[in-house]
Amino acid sequence: MLKNLNTKKKLFLFPILFILIVIISTFLYEHYSNIANTRNNVAITTDKFIQQLLKGRISIYQFLRKPSEKLEEIVYINFKQLDQNVLNLKTTLTEEKNRILCDKIIDNSVKYIEYFDIMAKQRILDYNNGIKEESSEIKDIISKMVVIGLSLEEEIEKINKSATELREDANSLLNETLIILAIIAIIVFI
Repeated sequence: MLKNLNTKKKLFLFPILFILIVIISTFLYEHYSNIANTRNNVAITTDKFIQQLLKGRISIYQFLRKPSEKLEEIVYINFKQLDQNVLNLKTTLTEEKNRILCDKIIDNSVKYIEYFDIMAKQRILDYNNGIKEESSEIKDIISKMVVIGLSLEEEIEKINKSATELREDANSLLNETLIILAIIAIIVFI
C-alpha cells in the first residue's frame, strides 16, 4: 500500500500516525489510570473503615468501664457512621463480591448493635444499682459481640485486599497495553 504513495504523502503520513498513536496512548493511560485510582481510593476507604470499627469498639470498652446513656449514644453514633460509610462505598464498587461483603458488613454491624443494645440496657441498670461486675449473661453477650467484631474486621480486610489486587491488575493491564501499542508503533514506523 505504501509503495503506491509518493514520497511527499509518505512523509505526511508519519506525523499523522505519530499523532494518532499519542492520542490513543493518552486515552488508554487516562482510562486505566482512572480505574487504578478508583480502586486505590477503595483500599484507602476500607483502611478508614477498620479505624472506624476500632473506634466503635473502643467506645464500647469505654462504655463497659462506666456505663451511661451518654457513652451508649456515642457507640450508636460510631456504628451508624460506619454503616453509612459502607453504604456509600457500596454504590461505587464494581465487583459483585465486594458489594456482597458490604452487605455482610452492614448485617454484622446491625447484629453487633443489637447485642450491644441488649447488653447496654441491662448494664446501665446494674451499674446505677451499684452492681459493678458484669453478670454471666452480659459476659456471654460480650463474647458474641467479640466474634461479630472480628468477623466485621475480616470482611473489611477482604474488600481492602480485593481492591488492592484489582488496582494492581489495572496497572499491569495499562503497562501491557502501552507496551503493545509501542511495539505496534515501532513496527509501523520501521
